[in-house]
Amino acid sequence: MLRLFSARLILSGPGDLHDRLCACLLEARRFLDSISVADLMDILLIGRESRRSIVGCTGEGLHVGFIVPNEQATMEALGLAASKAGFCSGHSTFDSAIVARELGELRGKSEVPTTIFKAYGNERDRCSKFVEVFIPKEEARIVTTWIEQEVGTHIGLTLGNASDFQKVRHALQAEGFRIPKFMNEEPMTNPLEGSTVLYFDRPDGEENLRIEILSAGSAF
Repeated sequence: MLRLFSARLILSGPGDLHDRLCACLLEARRFLDSISVADLMDILLIGRESRRSIVGCTGEGLHVGFIVPNEQATMEALGLAASKAGFCSGHSTFDSAIVARELGELRGKSEVPTTIFKAYGNERDRCSKFVEVFIPKEEARIVTTWIEQEVGTHIGLTLGNASDFQKVRHALQAEGFRIPKFMNEEPMTNPLEGSTVLYFDRPDGEENLRIEILSAGSAF
């Protein structure tokens, strides 16, 4: 049976942080290789029209993301761990504009400076499958709490056309997903990457399930 991606149990477990990080990236690779967008929608959504609408708008673009403590999470260490997990040796890093805002709200300030490490799939699926690792400049104990609460952990889909944000939004909200408060009901843009995203959260037992809808262009 297919299982969804979760970083919490791996990163909150015992042992060296680097080993846990490697294990989490391996799990990310396993998930991306084992599931299609259609499979994912069959697991998450009840309505046939909702599933059809989202698959039609997003194609096969799929990624995952999660937060890690900045302790030992250097770009070199992340690059080695990502390569070991089967991602391309090439990767990119840039400042977060959106997760940084969410973490800032949790800490009662404008933002928590956060670096994003992005590692891509193999050359065949480089553009459609990738992993994002968020590294906040915050105390390890605070970041550990966020990990346990699965703050920032998400499964991401990529829109073929930015004009489809509203169509996907309606489909996910009909299935019980809600836009997190910090987004003020609107997509947010990271100008450094040139991407626009909208998050959708839904409680799943004791955990929170987050879907990210990503567009490489403007949402408007």
